[in-house]
Amino acid sequence: MSEHKKSISKEELLDAAKRVKIRKTDAVSLWEALRKEHSVKAGFKIIHVFYFLGTLIACFALAWFMASRSDVYGIRNLLLIALLYAIGFYATGFYFWKFKKRELLGGLGIFLGVSMVPLIAYTFQSVMGWWPGHSPGIYTDLSLWVSNGWFALEIATILVVLATLHFIKFPFLTVLFYLAIWFMAMDAAPLFSSLKSSDSHYYAHVWYIRTVLCIILGLLFCVNAFLLDRKHKERFAFWGYFFGATILWVGFSVVNDPNWYQSAMYCVFNALFIIASPFLHRRVFLVYGVVGILIYLFDIGYHRFASSASFPFVLSGVGIGIVVLSALIQKNWNKIIHILHEKR
Repeated sequence: MSEHKKSISKEELLDAAKRVKIRKTDAVSLWEALRKEHSVKAGFKIIHVFYFLGTLIACFALAWFMASRSDVYGIRNLLLIALLYAIGFYATGFYFWKFKKRELLGGLGIFLGVSMVPLIAYTFQSVMGWWPGHSPGIYTDLSLWVSNGWFALEIATILVVLATLHFIKFPFLTVLFYLAIWFMAMDAAPLFSSLKSSDSHYYAHVWYIRTVLCIILGLLFCVNAFLLDRKHKERFAFWGYFFGATILWVGFSVVNDPNWYQSAMYCVFNALFIIASPFLHRRVFLVYGVVGILIYLFDIGYHRFASSASFPFVLSGVGIGIVVLSALIQKNWNKIIHILHEKR
């Protein structure tokens, strides 16, 4: 597991300097130097947010809104435009990555190039009339309607992402990889149904299959991210944990049934998310775990104890107990982390 940075306060630095007999003036100078360096890095991080924001806006504009106007551009012209943009983005991104050594700008340019792959595949299939199964409809339905007609787009995206990652080690590219796999799993769900589409329970059964696939995919994404993290590739692990935790949590939340047993299991699942957060050093598990437990408490309060006069007192006691437990954990945090590291 990779080492993670820890923030310290000025008082902690001065206390440590005093213990090792460093002059206070030297410690204060060191603190000021570190503070200025941190301010510069924070400024760069803000700029990076705008880099990603601009990239995503361009991605939606080219791969979504342009496709929605295919009646204006024409499907053949849209294929040509998509190819030109993809080549241009790839060339520009590779130039910044390889020759200018500006990996963020280069990586985002290549990301935009890869994001054009689904549109290229769709327009090419539309021109040639090649569809696995039946035509899925217009391109902008890709994220709205599931269909086996999208398989070629998703497979093409996965293959291009993997090929690109072989040469360009840019973690943000994995976003397209995880999205394509998830979309493909949702499109493939009807293949696992034993019912016919004319059956009255068909759509409910397919919906249940999709929730199960979400849980399986979420687990696989998290396991893959954990293995990457163990290999000190935490930059690549980030998006695996993010999509894994998100899909896994959504799957469990959707499949959660309002009976006592499944509600209790849902609470346990979210508690495990919270426990996993410090061990994996990933806040996304903490956020989803807390939200899930709040949903669970609201559910039992609204549906099961709405008429109970004692429930508010019991629930407030649980809240106070959590605060006390948190205080004890904070007090012994270093010991807990030390024990966890010893057991690895």
